[in-house]
Amino acid sequence: MNLFQKRARRILAIVLSLSFMLSSLNFQKMTVEASEPATFNGLSISFNDGSDLTIGTDASSDVYSSGAILYINTNKPVTVSGTTSTATLAVTAGTQADVTFNGVTITSSAAPCVNVIANTADPLNNPTRLHLTLADGSTNSLNTTAANFSGIHVTYGAQLTIDDAVRNWGEVEGGRIVGETDEKGTPKPSWLMDSSNPGSITVLGGQNGACIGGDNSENSGRITLNGGNITVNSYTNGTSNSAGAGIGGGYHGGTGCNLDGGGVFINGGNINATASYHGAGIGAGWSATNAGVGHNGMIPGDITINGGYIVSTGRDHGNAFNCACGSG
Repeated sequence: MNLFQKRARRILAIVLSLSFMLSSLNFQKMTVEASEPATFNGLSISFNDGSDLTIGTDASSDVYSSGAILYINTNKPVTVSGTTSTATLAVTAGTQADVTFNGVTITSSAAPCVNVIANTADPLNNPTRLHLTLADGSTNSLNTTAANFSGIHVTYGAQLTIDDAVRNWGEVEGGRIVGETDEKGTPKPSWLMDSSNPGSITVLGGQNGACIGGDNSENSGRITLNGGNITVNSYTNGTSNSAGAGIGGGYHGGTGCNLDGGGVFINGGNINATASYHGAGIGAGWSATNAGVGHNGMIPGDITINGGYIVSTGRDHGNAFNCACGSG
């Protein structure tokens, strides 16, 4: 065998070896090194503890994509950043997601920017949960322009908590931390659980959806606001036809019942809510005449304010709080 034949055979062996290696790879799933966050259509996501994250196209991964949706499928804390108009986020049913936004801008014309997918198998005892932290000093924006969808979708079987970077460690009642007193026995103020440099988020929903809460014809699931600068305006994307609440129900929906997995709880933060033309700033959407499947409370639902600084503005046919046109 001459030298040329030896070299040719060696090259062929290398090619066959590479072909075998490539064919054995699973392109449905890959591990992203801790130093490199996973990316998808302009968004970056990584574990907060610096460990490796798996990303793929099915539910065997920590996060996975399907179409234009990036699904969060892990209970481990993650941080998301980036700007996109070609992707949305969703939390898979039954997941207890812990997500920090650090400079996120999402614009969507086809779906909620963030969808907390309801756990319909056990909506009361094991709802899907999203704890959304706004990183200190960060500015975040979610704008859903699709008519029947919310900005952050939270319906029966799902729950949402928004907080600043100082996570609330106790319950709040009357602006005080329950069970904690100073050296004089005075209950401690709830602002001790506020960040000195809270992050901000602005959320807009479509014409018939809430900014935060239900889509068209849906009550919201439980929404708890603990901290951060939170701005919603349900008039912007529908003007005189807008029908959803700023925070609460979509068109035909309310906030649901506290005892049945619904209701809005405000414990802290700076909240600025503007009503739609027909819906409330915080409360019900237009014509919330149906308490909704799984909600047994009175229309338009329960709102509990324990703390925070809140400005809610009603518009033409809707109140600042609670009732809306044709509801309550």
